[in-house]
Amino acid sequence: MDLGIDKISLFLSYSFQPNPTTSLKIVHVGGTNGKGSVCALVAAALQAAGYKVGVFNSPHLIDPKDAIRINQRQISISDHLRLRDLIAQKQALFTELATDTKRFNSLYPDFSLNAEAHNAAGFKLSNFEISVVEALLWFQENFVDIAVLEVGVGGAKDATNIFDLDSSFIEHKFLTDKEAENSHLHFLTKNSLVQVICPIGLDHLGLIGNNINEIVTEKMGISRSSSILVVAKQTDNQALKKICEITKSYNLSTVIYADISQNVACDSPSIQNSLGSIFKIPKTPEYYIKDGEITLVDNTLEPSHVEVQISLFGEFQSDNAATAYYTVEALRKYYKMGRITDDAIRKGFKSSIWPGRMTWASVNMNSILENKPQLCVLPSLPTQFGLKDERFSILVDGAHNPLAAKELVKYVKLVADQYSIGMEPRKELKLRWISAFTSGKDMSEIFSILLDNNYSNSVWAVEFTLPKEMPWIRSTESQQIIRNVAELGFKNVSDTKQFKGIRQVFAELSCMQNEQKSLNNQVEYLNIFCGSLYMISDLFQYFNIKFWEDS
Repeated sequence: MDLGIDKISLFLSYSFQPNPTTSLKIVHVGGTNGKGSVCALVAAALQAAGYKVGVFNSPHLIDPKDAIRINQRQISISDHLRLRDLIAQKQALFTELATDTKRFNSLYPDFSLNAEAHNAAGFKLSNFEISVVEALLWFQENFVDIAVLEVGVGGAKDATNIFDLDSSFIEHKFLTDKEAENSHLHFLTKNSLVQVICPIGLDHLGLIGNNINEIVTEKMGISRSSSILVVAKQTDNQALKKICEITKSYNLSTVIYADISQNVACDSPSIQNSLGSIFKIPKTPEYYIKDGEITLVDNTLEPSHVEVQISLFGEFQSDNAATAYYTVEALRKYYKMGRITDDAIRKGFKSSIWPGRMTWASVNMNSILENKPQLCVLPSLPTQFGLKDERFSILVDGAHNPLAAKELVKYVKLVADQYSIGMEPRKELKLRWISAFTSGKDMSEIFSILLDNNYSNSVWAVEFTLPKEMPWIRSTESQQIIRNVAELGFKNVSDTKQFKGIRQVFAELSCMQNEQKSLNNQVEYLNIFCGSLYMISDLFQYFNIKFWEDS
């Protein structure tokens, strides 16, 4: 994987006037978990307020086009192909420059490259960089009011981290003329308006860091001086400690810590049963990070809260909602985006969607058997997991690291415990984990979290297909996954199976459901798909599901 920002910064400056990094206003969202949910909530609230909002997510869900959206519509195939062709043309001119050392040095005398970099290969954009450029160009030509960008990998060296380089705290070789001219201006004229750090955990070990301190340092690289930083509630104490240290060393003046754990209230005592649980969020942040310390703000004069309903499942979504709320509030307060109101935020949060994260769905068994697969995303927790009216339910979640696995298993336990209590006649509930993993993932740690429960567990291992435009991604072989589970030695794992693809999984599930239809079966299975977003992509592609229409 090619990490670094110098090449893409130079390409945009050389190839496009105006440069989208100096014309667009953005919210930049990094961290490890919750980035997509926070992006969805922020974008939905801004759209509900009447703004034209671009969104760039990484990775894409089903197709590279769905990662680039404006007001909930993905880039059209015609615009996608047109911009890719334009980028290819500009890339050809850009690589010509790379081989002309004299001309290059005359244009960019302060940008020094080693000898190896002065060749076409050294200046070739990666697939991810091309996607970033495509998104920025599309947002620019459609005059979006603001764009919400999700970091791809890490932060400091991620291709999205190319705005306001004069205000960054990372080493870089290149500043555009525009950025150099504006380096003294007040932050209200900047392009990266708010940076967001979602919960940070161990992920991409070896690529962006070898321990939590190094990973935090890399992810905090998206922060900018004289700007607004919103830090989500952190579950890793060492991560929070390092964040505080960095905010002090960077001398960041406005850092909101979005911890509402002492005040959050939900209308459901233990579990979110439907799309519409209500969370209370203090209208004014209660915590800031100042001088490297978490500081409690006296809000006794303004004790008011805003009640928001969110359309996303899981207890942890209250933290994502708080992070998104204070991000939008920062835009209203510091950047005078006056169309933002509490009603707009409530409307946006309630309507937001983020597929593949704690998503319940119903599968038509006969459609699988007839090779015409049909799946319906459910707006609420199903009343039955097993076969009912020829349909069975599944839970789909892209949890692929320990932090996400902890949240998933917490939610599953709540669902399972409540379901077991409410079933009449009482049946034994078993958990079936249908999992895939990207090659190199620490499966042992994730399975140690998932299988640590009081239920009987089944593990089905599946392999995903190579995702589009991501040739560096590889699926772990199903045999290796099952071997890993066996080595852990959990006594509550009753059976395991191996599959080469998602189609085989649903064929097996449907056959099993069909066989049990006529039996008085006293066992109910909760089928949970997790471990890889790329497997989730395969799942939705298999059912021909499309979440966003073309623009």
